[in-house]
Amino acid sequence: MKLLERATFRFLNQSELHASRAIDGTVYHNTTGKSKVVVIACIMNYGDIIVVYTDNTATPTLAVAGMGHSNLAAIQESTMFIVLPGNYYKVTSTGSPTLSYWTETS
Repeated sequence: MKLLERATFRFLNQSELHASRAIDGTVYHNTTGKSKVVVIACIMNYGDIIVVYTDNTATPTLAVAGMGHSNLAAIQESTMFIVLPGNYYKVTSTGSPTLSYWTETS
């Protein structure tokens, strides 16, 4: 028996931003002055890959999270990462994943 199929995390002061965010390598900057928790979810197809990068440069190269899909059936997968104050972050994709949500603490 499956007791827990999927968990969704919610944080205080969380904003849904998926309409203004992209998984195409666009770089974003955390200017809030505090750490930010980011949660993204994508519909993943066979062979799709997502990689998250964040560091203190305007072209972040430190990979901190990711997800891949090797099943033939499409499925929603999610990942969570922390962006330090003043750091930059981006999400890149290979294949054809579809962004379903992107939330950030503020």
